[in-house]
Amino acid sequence: MPDAAAKKPPAKSAGSAPTSRIRRRPIPTAKPAEKRPWPPTLPEQVRPIADVLTPTPQDEPALAARFTGKGPWKKRLPEILAMLAALGRAKQSDGGWVESNNLNWHRQFASFC
Repeated sequence: MPDAAAKKPPAKSAGSAPTSRIRRRPIPTAKPAEKRPWPPTLPEQVRPIADVLTPTPQDEPALAARFTGKGPWKKRLPEILAMLAALGRAKQSDGGWVESNNLNWHRQFASFC
């Protein structure tokens, strides 16, 4: 009669990888950014530009593509980005514009008021 130890499957060591396959979910693709209408006045234009800045660098054409409007409104975009940089809300990085990590921007802004 064969002994019982011969019938048992070999024990797995604690460091061995599991043999079952892991089902991976597909990575959701980013939805295209919703286009916003371009506001008519400078104070109204600054806030939406600050809101669309991200930690990932975006060049000026990419930022402009997030807005709709007629006329030469895109000419003001560099001025607005420079203003946001002066206030500590934006900075240039890797050939594009990113949101700034400066959390005290409101103190700098308050000095202008």
